Amino acid sequence: WFFARMARFGHDPKKMLEAADHGYKFLRERMWDAKHGGFYWEVDALGKPTKANKHLYGQSFALYALAEYALASGRKDVKEFATNFFNLLEKQSHDPVHGGYVEYFLSDWATPPVNEPIYMGGSSAGMKLMNTHLHLMEAMTTLYQVTRNSTVRDRLLELISIESNAVIRKPYMACTDKYDRDWSPRLEGDFSTVSYGHDLENIWLLTDANHAVGLPSSPYVDLFRSNFAYCRKYGFDEDQGGFFYNGPFNQPASNRSKSWWVQS
Repeated sequence: WFFARMARFGHDPKKMLEAADHGYKFLRERMWDAKHGGFYWEVDALGKPTKANKHLYGQSFALYALAEYALASGRKDVKEFATNFFNLLEKQSHDPVHGGYVEYFLSDWATPPVNEPIYMGGSSAGMKLMNTHLHLMEAMTTLYQVTRNSTVRDRLLELISIESNAVIRKPYMACTDKYDRDWSPRLEGDFSTVSYGHDLENIWLLTDANHAVGLPSSPYVDLFRSNFAYCRKYGFDEDQGGFFYNGPFNQPASNRSKSWWVQS
């Protein structure tokens, strides 16, 4: 993704596309599950699967990289592969009843046992996460720019609805991460934590997604303003600068570490 993005923005395109192609080949030849489809969560340096199960969080970044490389390179075979991968996700993981995506599967896309350990910390196999759906929206924003596929557009609109409504706790105007399949929020214990970086990230990814499908972001400005104000009030370090990691509702940040991705 990174090298394709650099190439598309005009930074040493020939060199960047060569690097992007190297990454694409590794995805296709080593991280892609040739038997069942989809990408392994983790492989070793030689490409041997070390964590073979499928989580939509990992699949989302693969889709994002493929779509960005298809845009940068103009290669029809990459576009076709990205589209076929989207169709696989549509078949295996889209939830037509409640919206969004079922997130966790065994390597063959079977439903995992109830107590199967999940790769996303603090989560369980039956949950839907704001974080996963945030990055699915990011990936499909780019994929739609590549394909102009009507089903991709439908899913992107669905994800816009989820990320601008379902994941927002209205009394606080802040987001939480954990949900049951029907989008009932899980707020017990640490699940009630607000991750400032994800809330801030959601603002610009929603703006990007609206732009991609040709919708105005003006109706969302009040939401964005309120959400940003919450993060600024409870999550920003007024003395040293920068945003902290997370904290409980309507209280100052409890995890006061500063991560690179939160700042970016």
